[in-house]
Amino acid sequence: MGPFLLRRALLSLPTLLLVSVAVFSMLHASPGDPAELLLGPFASQEQIARISSELGLDQPVVIQFARWFSHVVQGDLGRSYSLRLPVLQEVTRKYRATLMLATAAVVMSSLIGISAGVIAAVFRGTFLDSLVMVLALVGLSVPVFWLGMILIVVFSVRAQLFPVGGMVTPGAGGPLDYLHHLVLPALALGTANAGYLARFVRSSLIEVLGEDYVRTAVAKGIARRAVVLKHALRNVMVRVVTVQGIQFGYLLGGAVLTETVFSWPGIGSLMLQAILSRDFPLVQGAVLIVAVSFIVVNVLVDLAYSLIDPRVRYG
Repeated sequence: MGPFLLRRALLSLPTLLLVSVAVFSMLHASPGDPAELLLGPFASQEQIARISSELGLDQPVVIQFARWFSHVVQGDLGRSYSLRLPVLQEVTRKYRATLMLATAAVVMSSLIGISAGVIAAVFRGTFLDSLVMVLALVGLSVPVFWLGMILIVVFSVRAQLFPVGGMVTPGAGGPLDYLHHLVLPALALGTANAGYLARFVRSSLIEVLGEDYVRTAVAKGIARRAVVLKHALRNVMVRVVTVQGIQFGYLLGGAVLTETVFSWPGIGSLMLQAILSRDFPLVQGAVLIVAVSFIVVNVLVDLAYSLIDPRVRYG
């Protein structure tokens, strides 16, 4: 296990370097001067030049990247231009909110998608199968921002069952309050994934149910429920873990629409604000944290294989 983790860690270093170079290059190649945005439209050229010099924006891009990366390897992501706070502190605070939202969305989509996929596979060719597939297609087709607004109108404004937005009720707090605020954004974010997972589980389970060992188990008189859940579904779960691991990584960096609709203070909305304000250190730090998270999730997915399938071993 140790050599495997060490090898994956070493392989991730070039990936993080390429991500850093790509993001840094695109930010500095895009139009707009951070110093002008910081000072406003009525700033003089002398003031803009002074701020640019203080921030190091007047130096060549290569020098700027070398200076920034030298601090990154020491654990310092710099200071935000607009917030005047350490980037690592701000990104970490927002990242916890996005991690909570992405985890809830993956759990919710897994429960719904796997259950729906199993039902559709077991009752293949029936009305129930068609109904599940239609609902899955609807879930895949509905834009997340539109679904979020519909959920707010139905369950927050009219039924008043859940808060309209935010992460916590002022003056309240606690696990139950967080959970109360988390339900609707997690449902909106996980709906498309649940639809895709239902279709994926159905097709994979139908394929596995046609294998010889499954037919042999049925011929021996083993209950169909046990065959599906203990034999066929367990083999499908290796593929499901792969899909959900990749989706989890994407949700960590791609939840900006959901966070915007529900006023969820996560890293997605933070990156959007940083891009609009040309806050280079904040964008670079946020993207780097998301890239590290994606790598860690993929390593955890590989380790999960050995728990699901005893034949998989890492050495």
